[in-house]
Amino acid sequence: MSPLRQSTPSIFQPTLATPTPRSTESPEPFEIEVQLGEMPKGTPFSSCNTTVFLIEQGCLTVYDLSNPLTPVRVGQSERLGEDVLGVSVSDSRAYVVVDGALQIWDVADVSHPNLLSSVWVGQQEVLISGSRLFLVQSEGGEVRKLSTIDISQPALPQELGETALKLPLPHRLIIAGNHLYCLYDGRVDLFDVSDPSLVTLRARLFLPTNIQSQLIEENGHAFIATRSGIWVMNITDPASPIQVGHYSNLPVDHLGVVADHRLALLSSICEGEVTEDGQVSYGCGHLIEVVDFSRPGDAKLIGYVHLHLAEADLGYIEEARFLGHYAFLKSNTGFWYVLDLGWLNP
Repeated sequence: MSPLRQSTPSIFQPTLATPTPRSTESPEPFEIEVQLGEMPKGTPFSSCNTTVFLIEQGCLTVYDLSNPLTPVRVGQSERLGEDVLGVSVSDSRAYVVVDGALQIWDVADVSHPNLLSSVWVGQQEVLISGSRLFLVQSEGGEVRKLSTIDISQPALPQELGETALKLPLPHRLIIAGNHLYCLYDGRVDLFDVSDPSLVTLRARLFLPTNIQSQLIEENGHAFIATRSGIWVMNITDPASPIQVGHYSNLPVDHLGVVADHRLALLSSICEGEVTEDGQVSYGCGHLIEVVDFSRPGDAKLIGYVHLHLAEADLGYIEEARFLGHYAFLKSNTGFWYVLDLGWLNP
């Protein structure tokens, strides 16, 4: 097992941007919500952008979202097992963690999901990037080991290498291509995992992140949502990240959610109260600010949407996905909502 490479990482201290003025020409607020049911955490959308994969009654279930307001169930697997932790989809494969194993399903024919193989992962955290499976072993509040497995041939998974680590356990681990992000309170560590046997710390970004922070990487940029703003970093050279954008015109109770490299949906609590553990009181609502990030250095607020959470939903919005001009918002309690953003003319 190779040790973590102890190179000197790039240190980034943020530059605060001037708050973006609120638009005076935003559309009239409107409401639309559709509850699709409880879904596990993960990436529920397939690459074709018309189907959603979720767990229903212990089965991998496929819905057609050609019309997001009237989901149609088009396929379902047999029962997966007792303890299903999550599902993610890439190309024509669905990955499901169940009973200590990663199941790999062929979903090219969504009406008949086909189990290809099962890889034992135990209690390790599972991250997937392309045809690589990353297993994160944690113990005693630390990340101890990162193993990389080639799953390009699901029936014949091959271990590519592993690296011994000794890192504080982060709030969130995110894999994107050859980059592994560890989100802590007040910082983001960026690792290069291109060499499975030589994981290298490339940069340390000191940003106001916390347990609710989100991060995506697209088109050579990392978009990092925090309670005090959205930060855009050019990470073309991961050893020398450059801040190219910052949106900071946020209320105190903002819960940032990055949707993609073009739009960010910023959820702010406008009814109810937040408890000490970050939960929201019964009957709350959210004001969703829509921010255009197509030009990262000139982010602009372009509209508002008022969203009432379901009566049984006591959570906050933590994730968003786009499908055409519809936005799917997921609360940390598993509820999903659909917003029609057609008025944006994206």
